[in-house]
Amino acid sequence: MRPVSYAALFATLLLWLPARAQAERCEEQKLASPDGPGVIVRSDCRRIEGEFRNGLLSGRGKVTHADGQIEEGDFRRGRLWGIGRIAYADGRVAEGDFVDGMMNGQGKLTWPDGRVHEGLFFNGSPGGPGRYRNARGEVWAGMFSGSGELDGRGMHVLRDGTTIIGEFRVDRPVGDVTIEKPDGTKEAVSYDLRGRKLAREAAPAPAVGAPAAATPAATPAATPPAAAAPAGQAAPQP
Repeated sequence: MRPVSYAALFATLLLWLPARAQAERCEEQKLASPDGPGVIVRSDCRRIEGEFRNGLLSGRGKVTHADGQIEEGDFRRGRLWGIGRIAYADGRVAEGDFVDGMMNGQGKLTWPDGRVHEGLFFNGSPGGPGRYRNARGEVWAGMFSGSGELDGRGMHVLRDGTTIIGEFRVDRPVGDVTIEKPDGTKEAVSYDLRGRKLAREAAPAPAVGAPAAATPAATPAATPPAAAAPAGQAAPQP
């Protein structure tokens, strides 16, 4: 086997990277006027089209990136600001209220595998009241943290229709919760802080061989006192 020259490989890599970067660059296209409708093409192949003000996208517009990501909706100073939609290159789609390029307010985030989160968003992440459905069809609804997990009062609906209602931490039930079965029956259950079900304590059984509690003896009825004899006569013998 011929020895590998790492120096030659490194030199080839240095020559290949700039050539690839150059191939991915696009010919720039500038605005004819800084205000009004127009199209801009950047050197990184971003295509920006819509209404411009002072050379920045302001109003209805659309931005297409080289990797396929598309942003469209209302823009302010070149950023999504208002009702908008982002179709990411990985297949995710975010649509709703945007502030400074991130979803803030009511929105919906959809994944290509079928997951969906609807509700309030803060800086692009679910935060506040919302509803999340995973790819298997399970549903979490209630208060969500800024990192996207159910955190607070809420419910978890399993695939078979069983519903867990109570407090949650990081999508897991904690404390005392109610489990409702599809047939309408309910069960009170407790979970620890890690979401593990706690066993219910049963009433203690009597010890084996312990004597039964003594039954109190019946108290005999009292004998009524004899009647007093008339004066001058002896009392009758019992």
